[in-house]
Amino acid sequence: MVEEESGVQQWWYGELRGRNLGLNAVAGKSSEYFNVDASRYEEMRPGCYDVHERVRDMNAGGQLAGLNFPNWTGFSGQVLNQGPDRAVNEIMIQAYNDWHVDEWCGAYPDRFIPCGILPLFDPELAAKEIRRLAAKGCHAVTFRRIPKHSACQAFIRGLGSALCRRL
Repeated sequence: MVEEESGVQQWWYGELRGRNLGLNAVAGKSSEYFNVDASRYEEMRPGCYDVHERVRDMNAGGQLAGLNFPNWTGFSGQVLNQGPDRAVNEIMIQAYNDWHVDEWCGAYPDRFIPCGILPLFDPELAAKEIRRLAAKGCHAVTFRRIPKHSACQAFIRGLGSALCRRL
């Protein structure tokens, strides 16, 4: 995470800017306040970034469990799929998934349903990551239905042959 000249805290992956920090931090706000105003962690509810506070918020709201989607990486991990080095991208995707499954969701396994991201630039690697995630107990992944980026288009084109048949 980098503090930009404007004072905004922002996640970066190399030269790629992550998704907006504030729009993912609307917990506890009514819909008329769903905007991108939160630009620093101290402007957010701690439950947006602290797993223990998240569970406290869930308890207060009567929420038993929740499926956890990625945020700064993009809904389907687009940011980590778009780096210039696919080998590094794969390592970063695995690292994100390990953190998400083992640390975030693993802190309260009865409360959180993990949702992994995939290397969308290679259907073979995507199938391998799904199997790796399943072995960790993660049975949900997210990906874009209609890819905008060429790295994701390879995944969709090869979905039937390279992914589904290998699972």
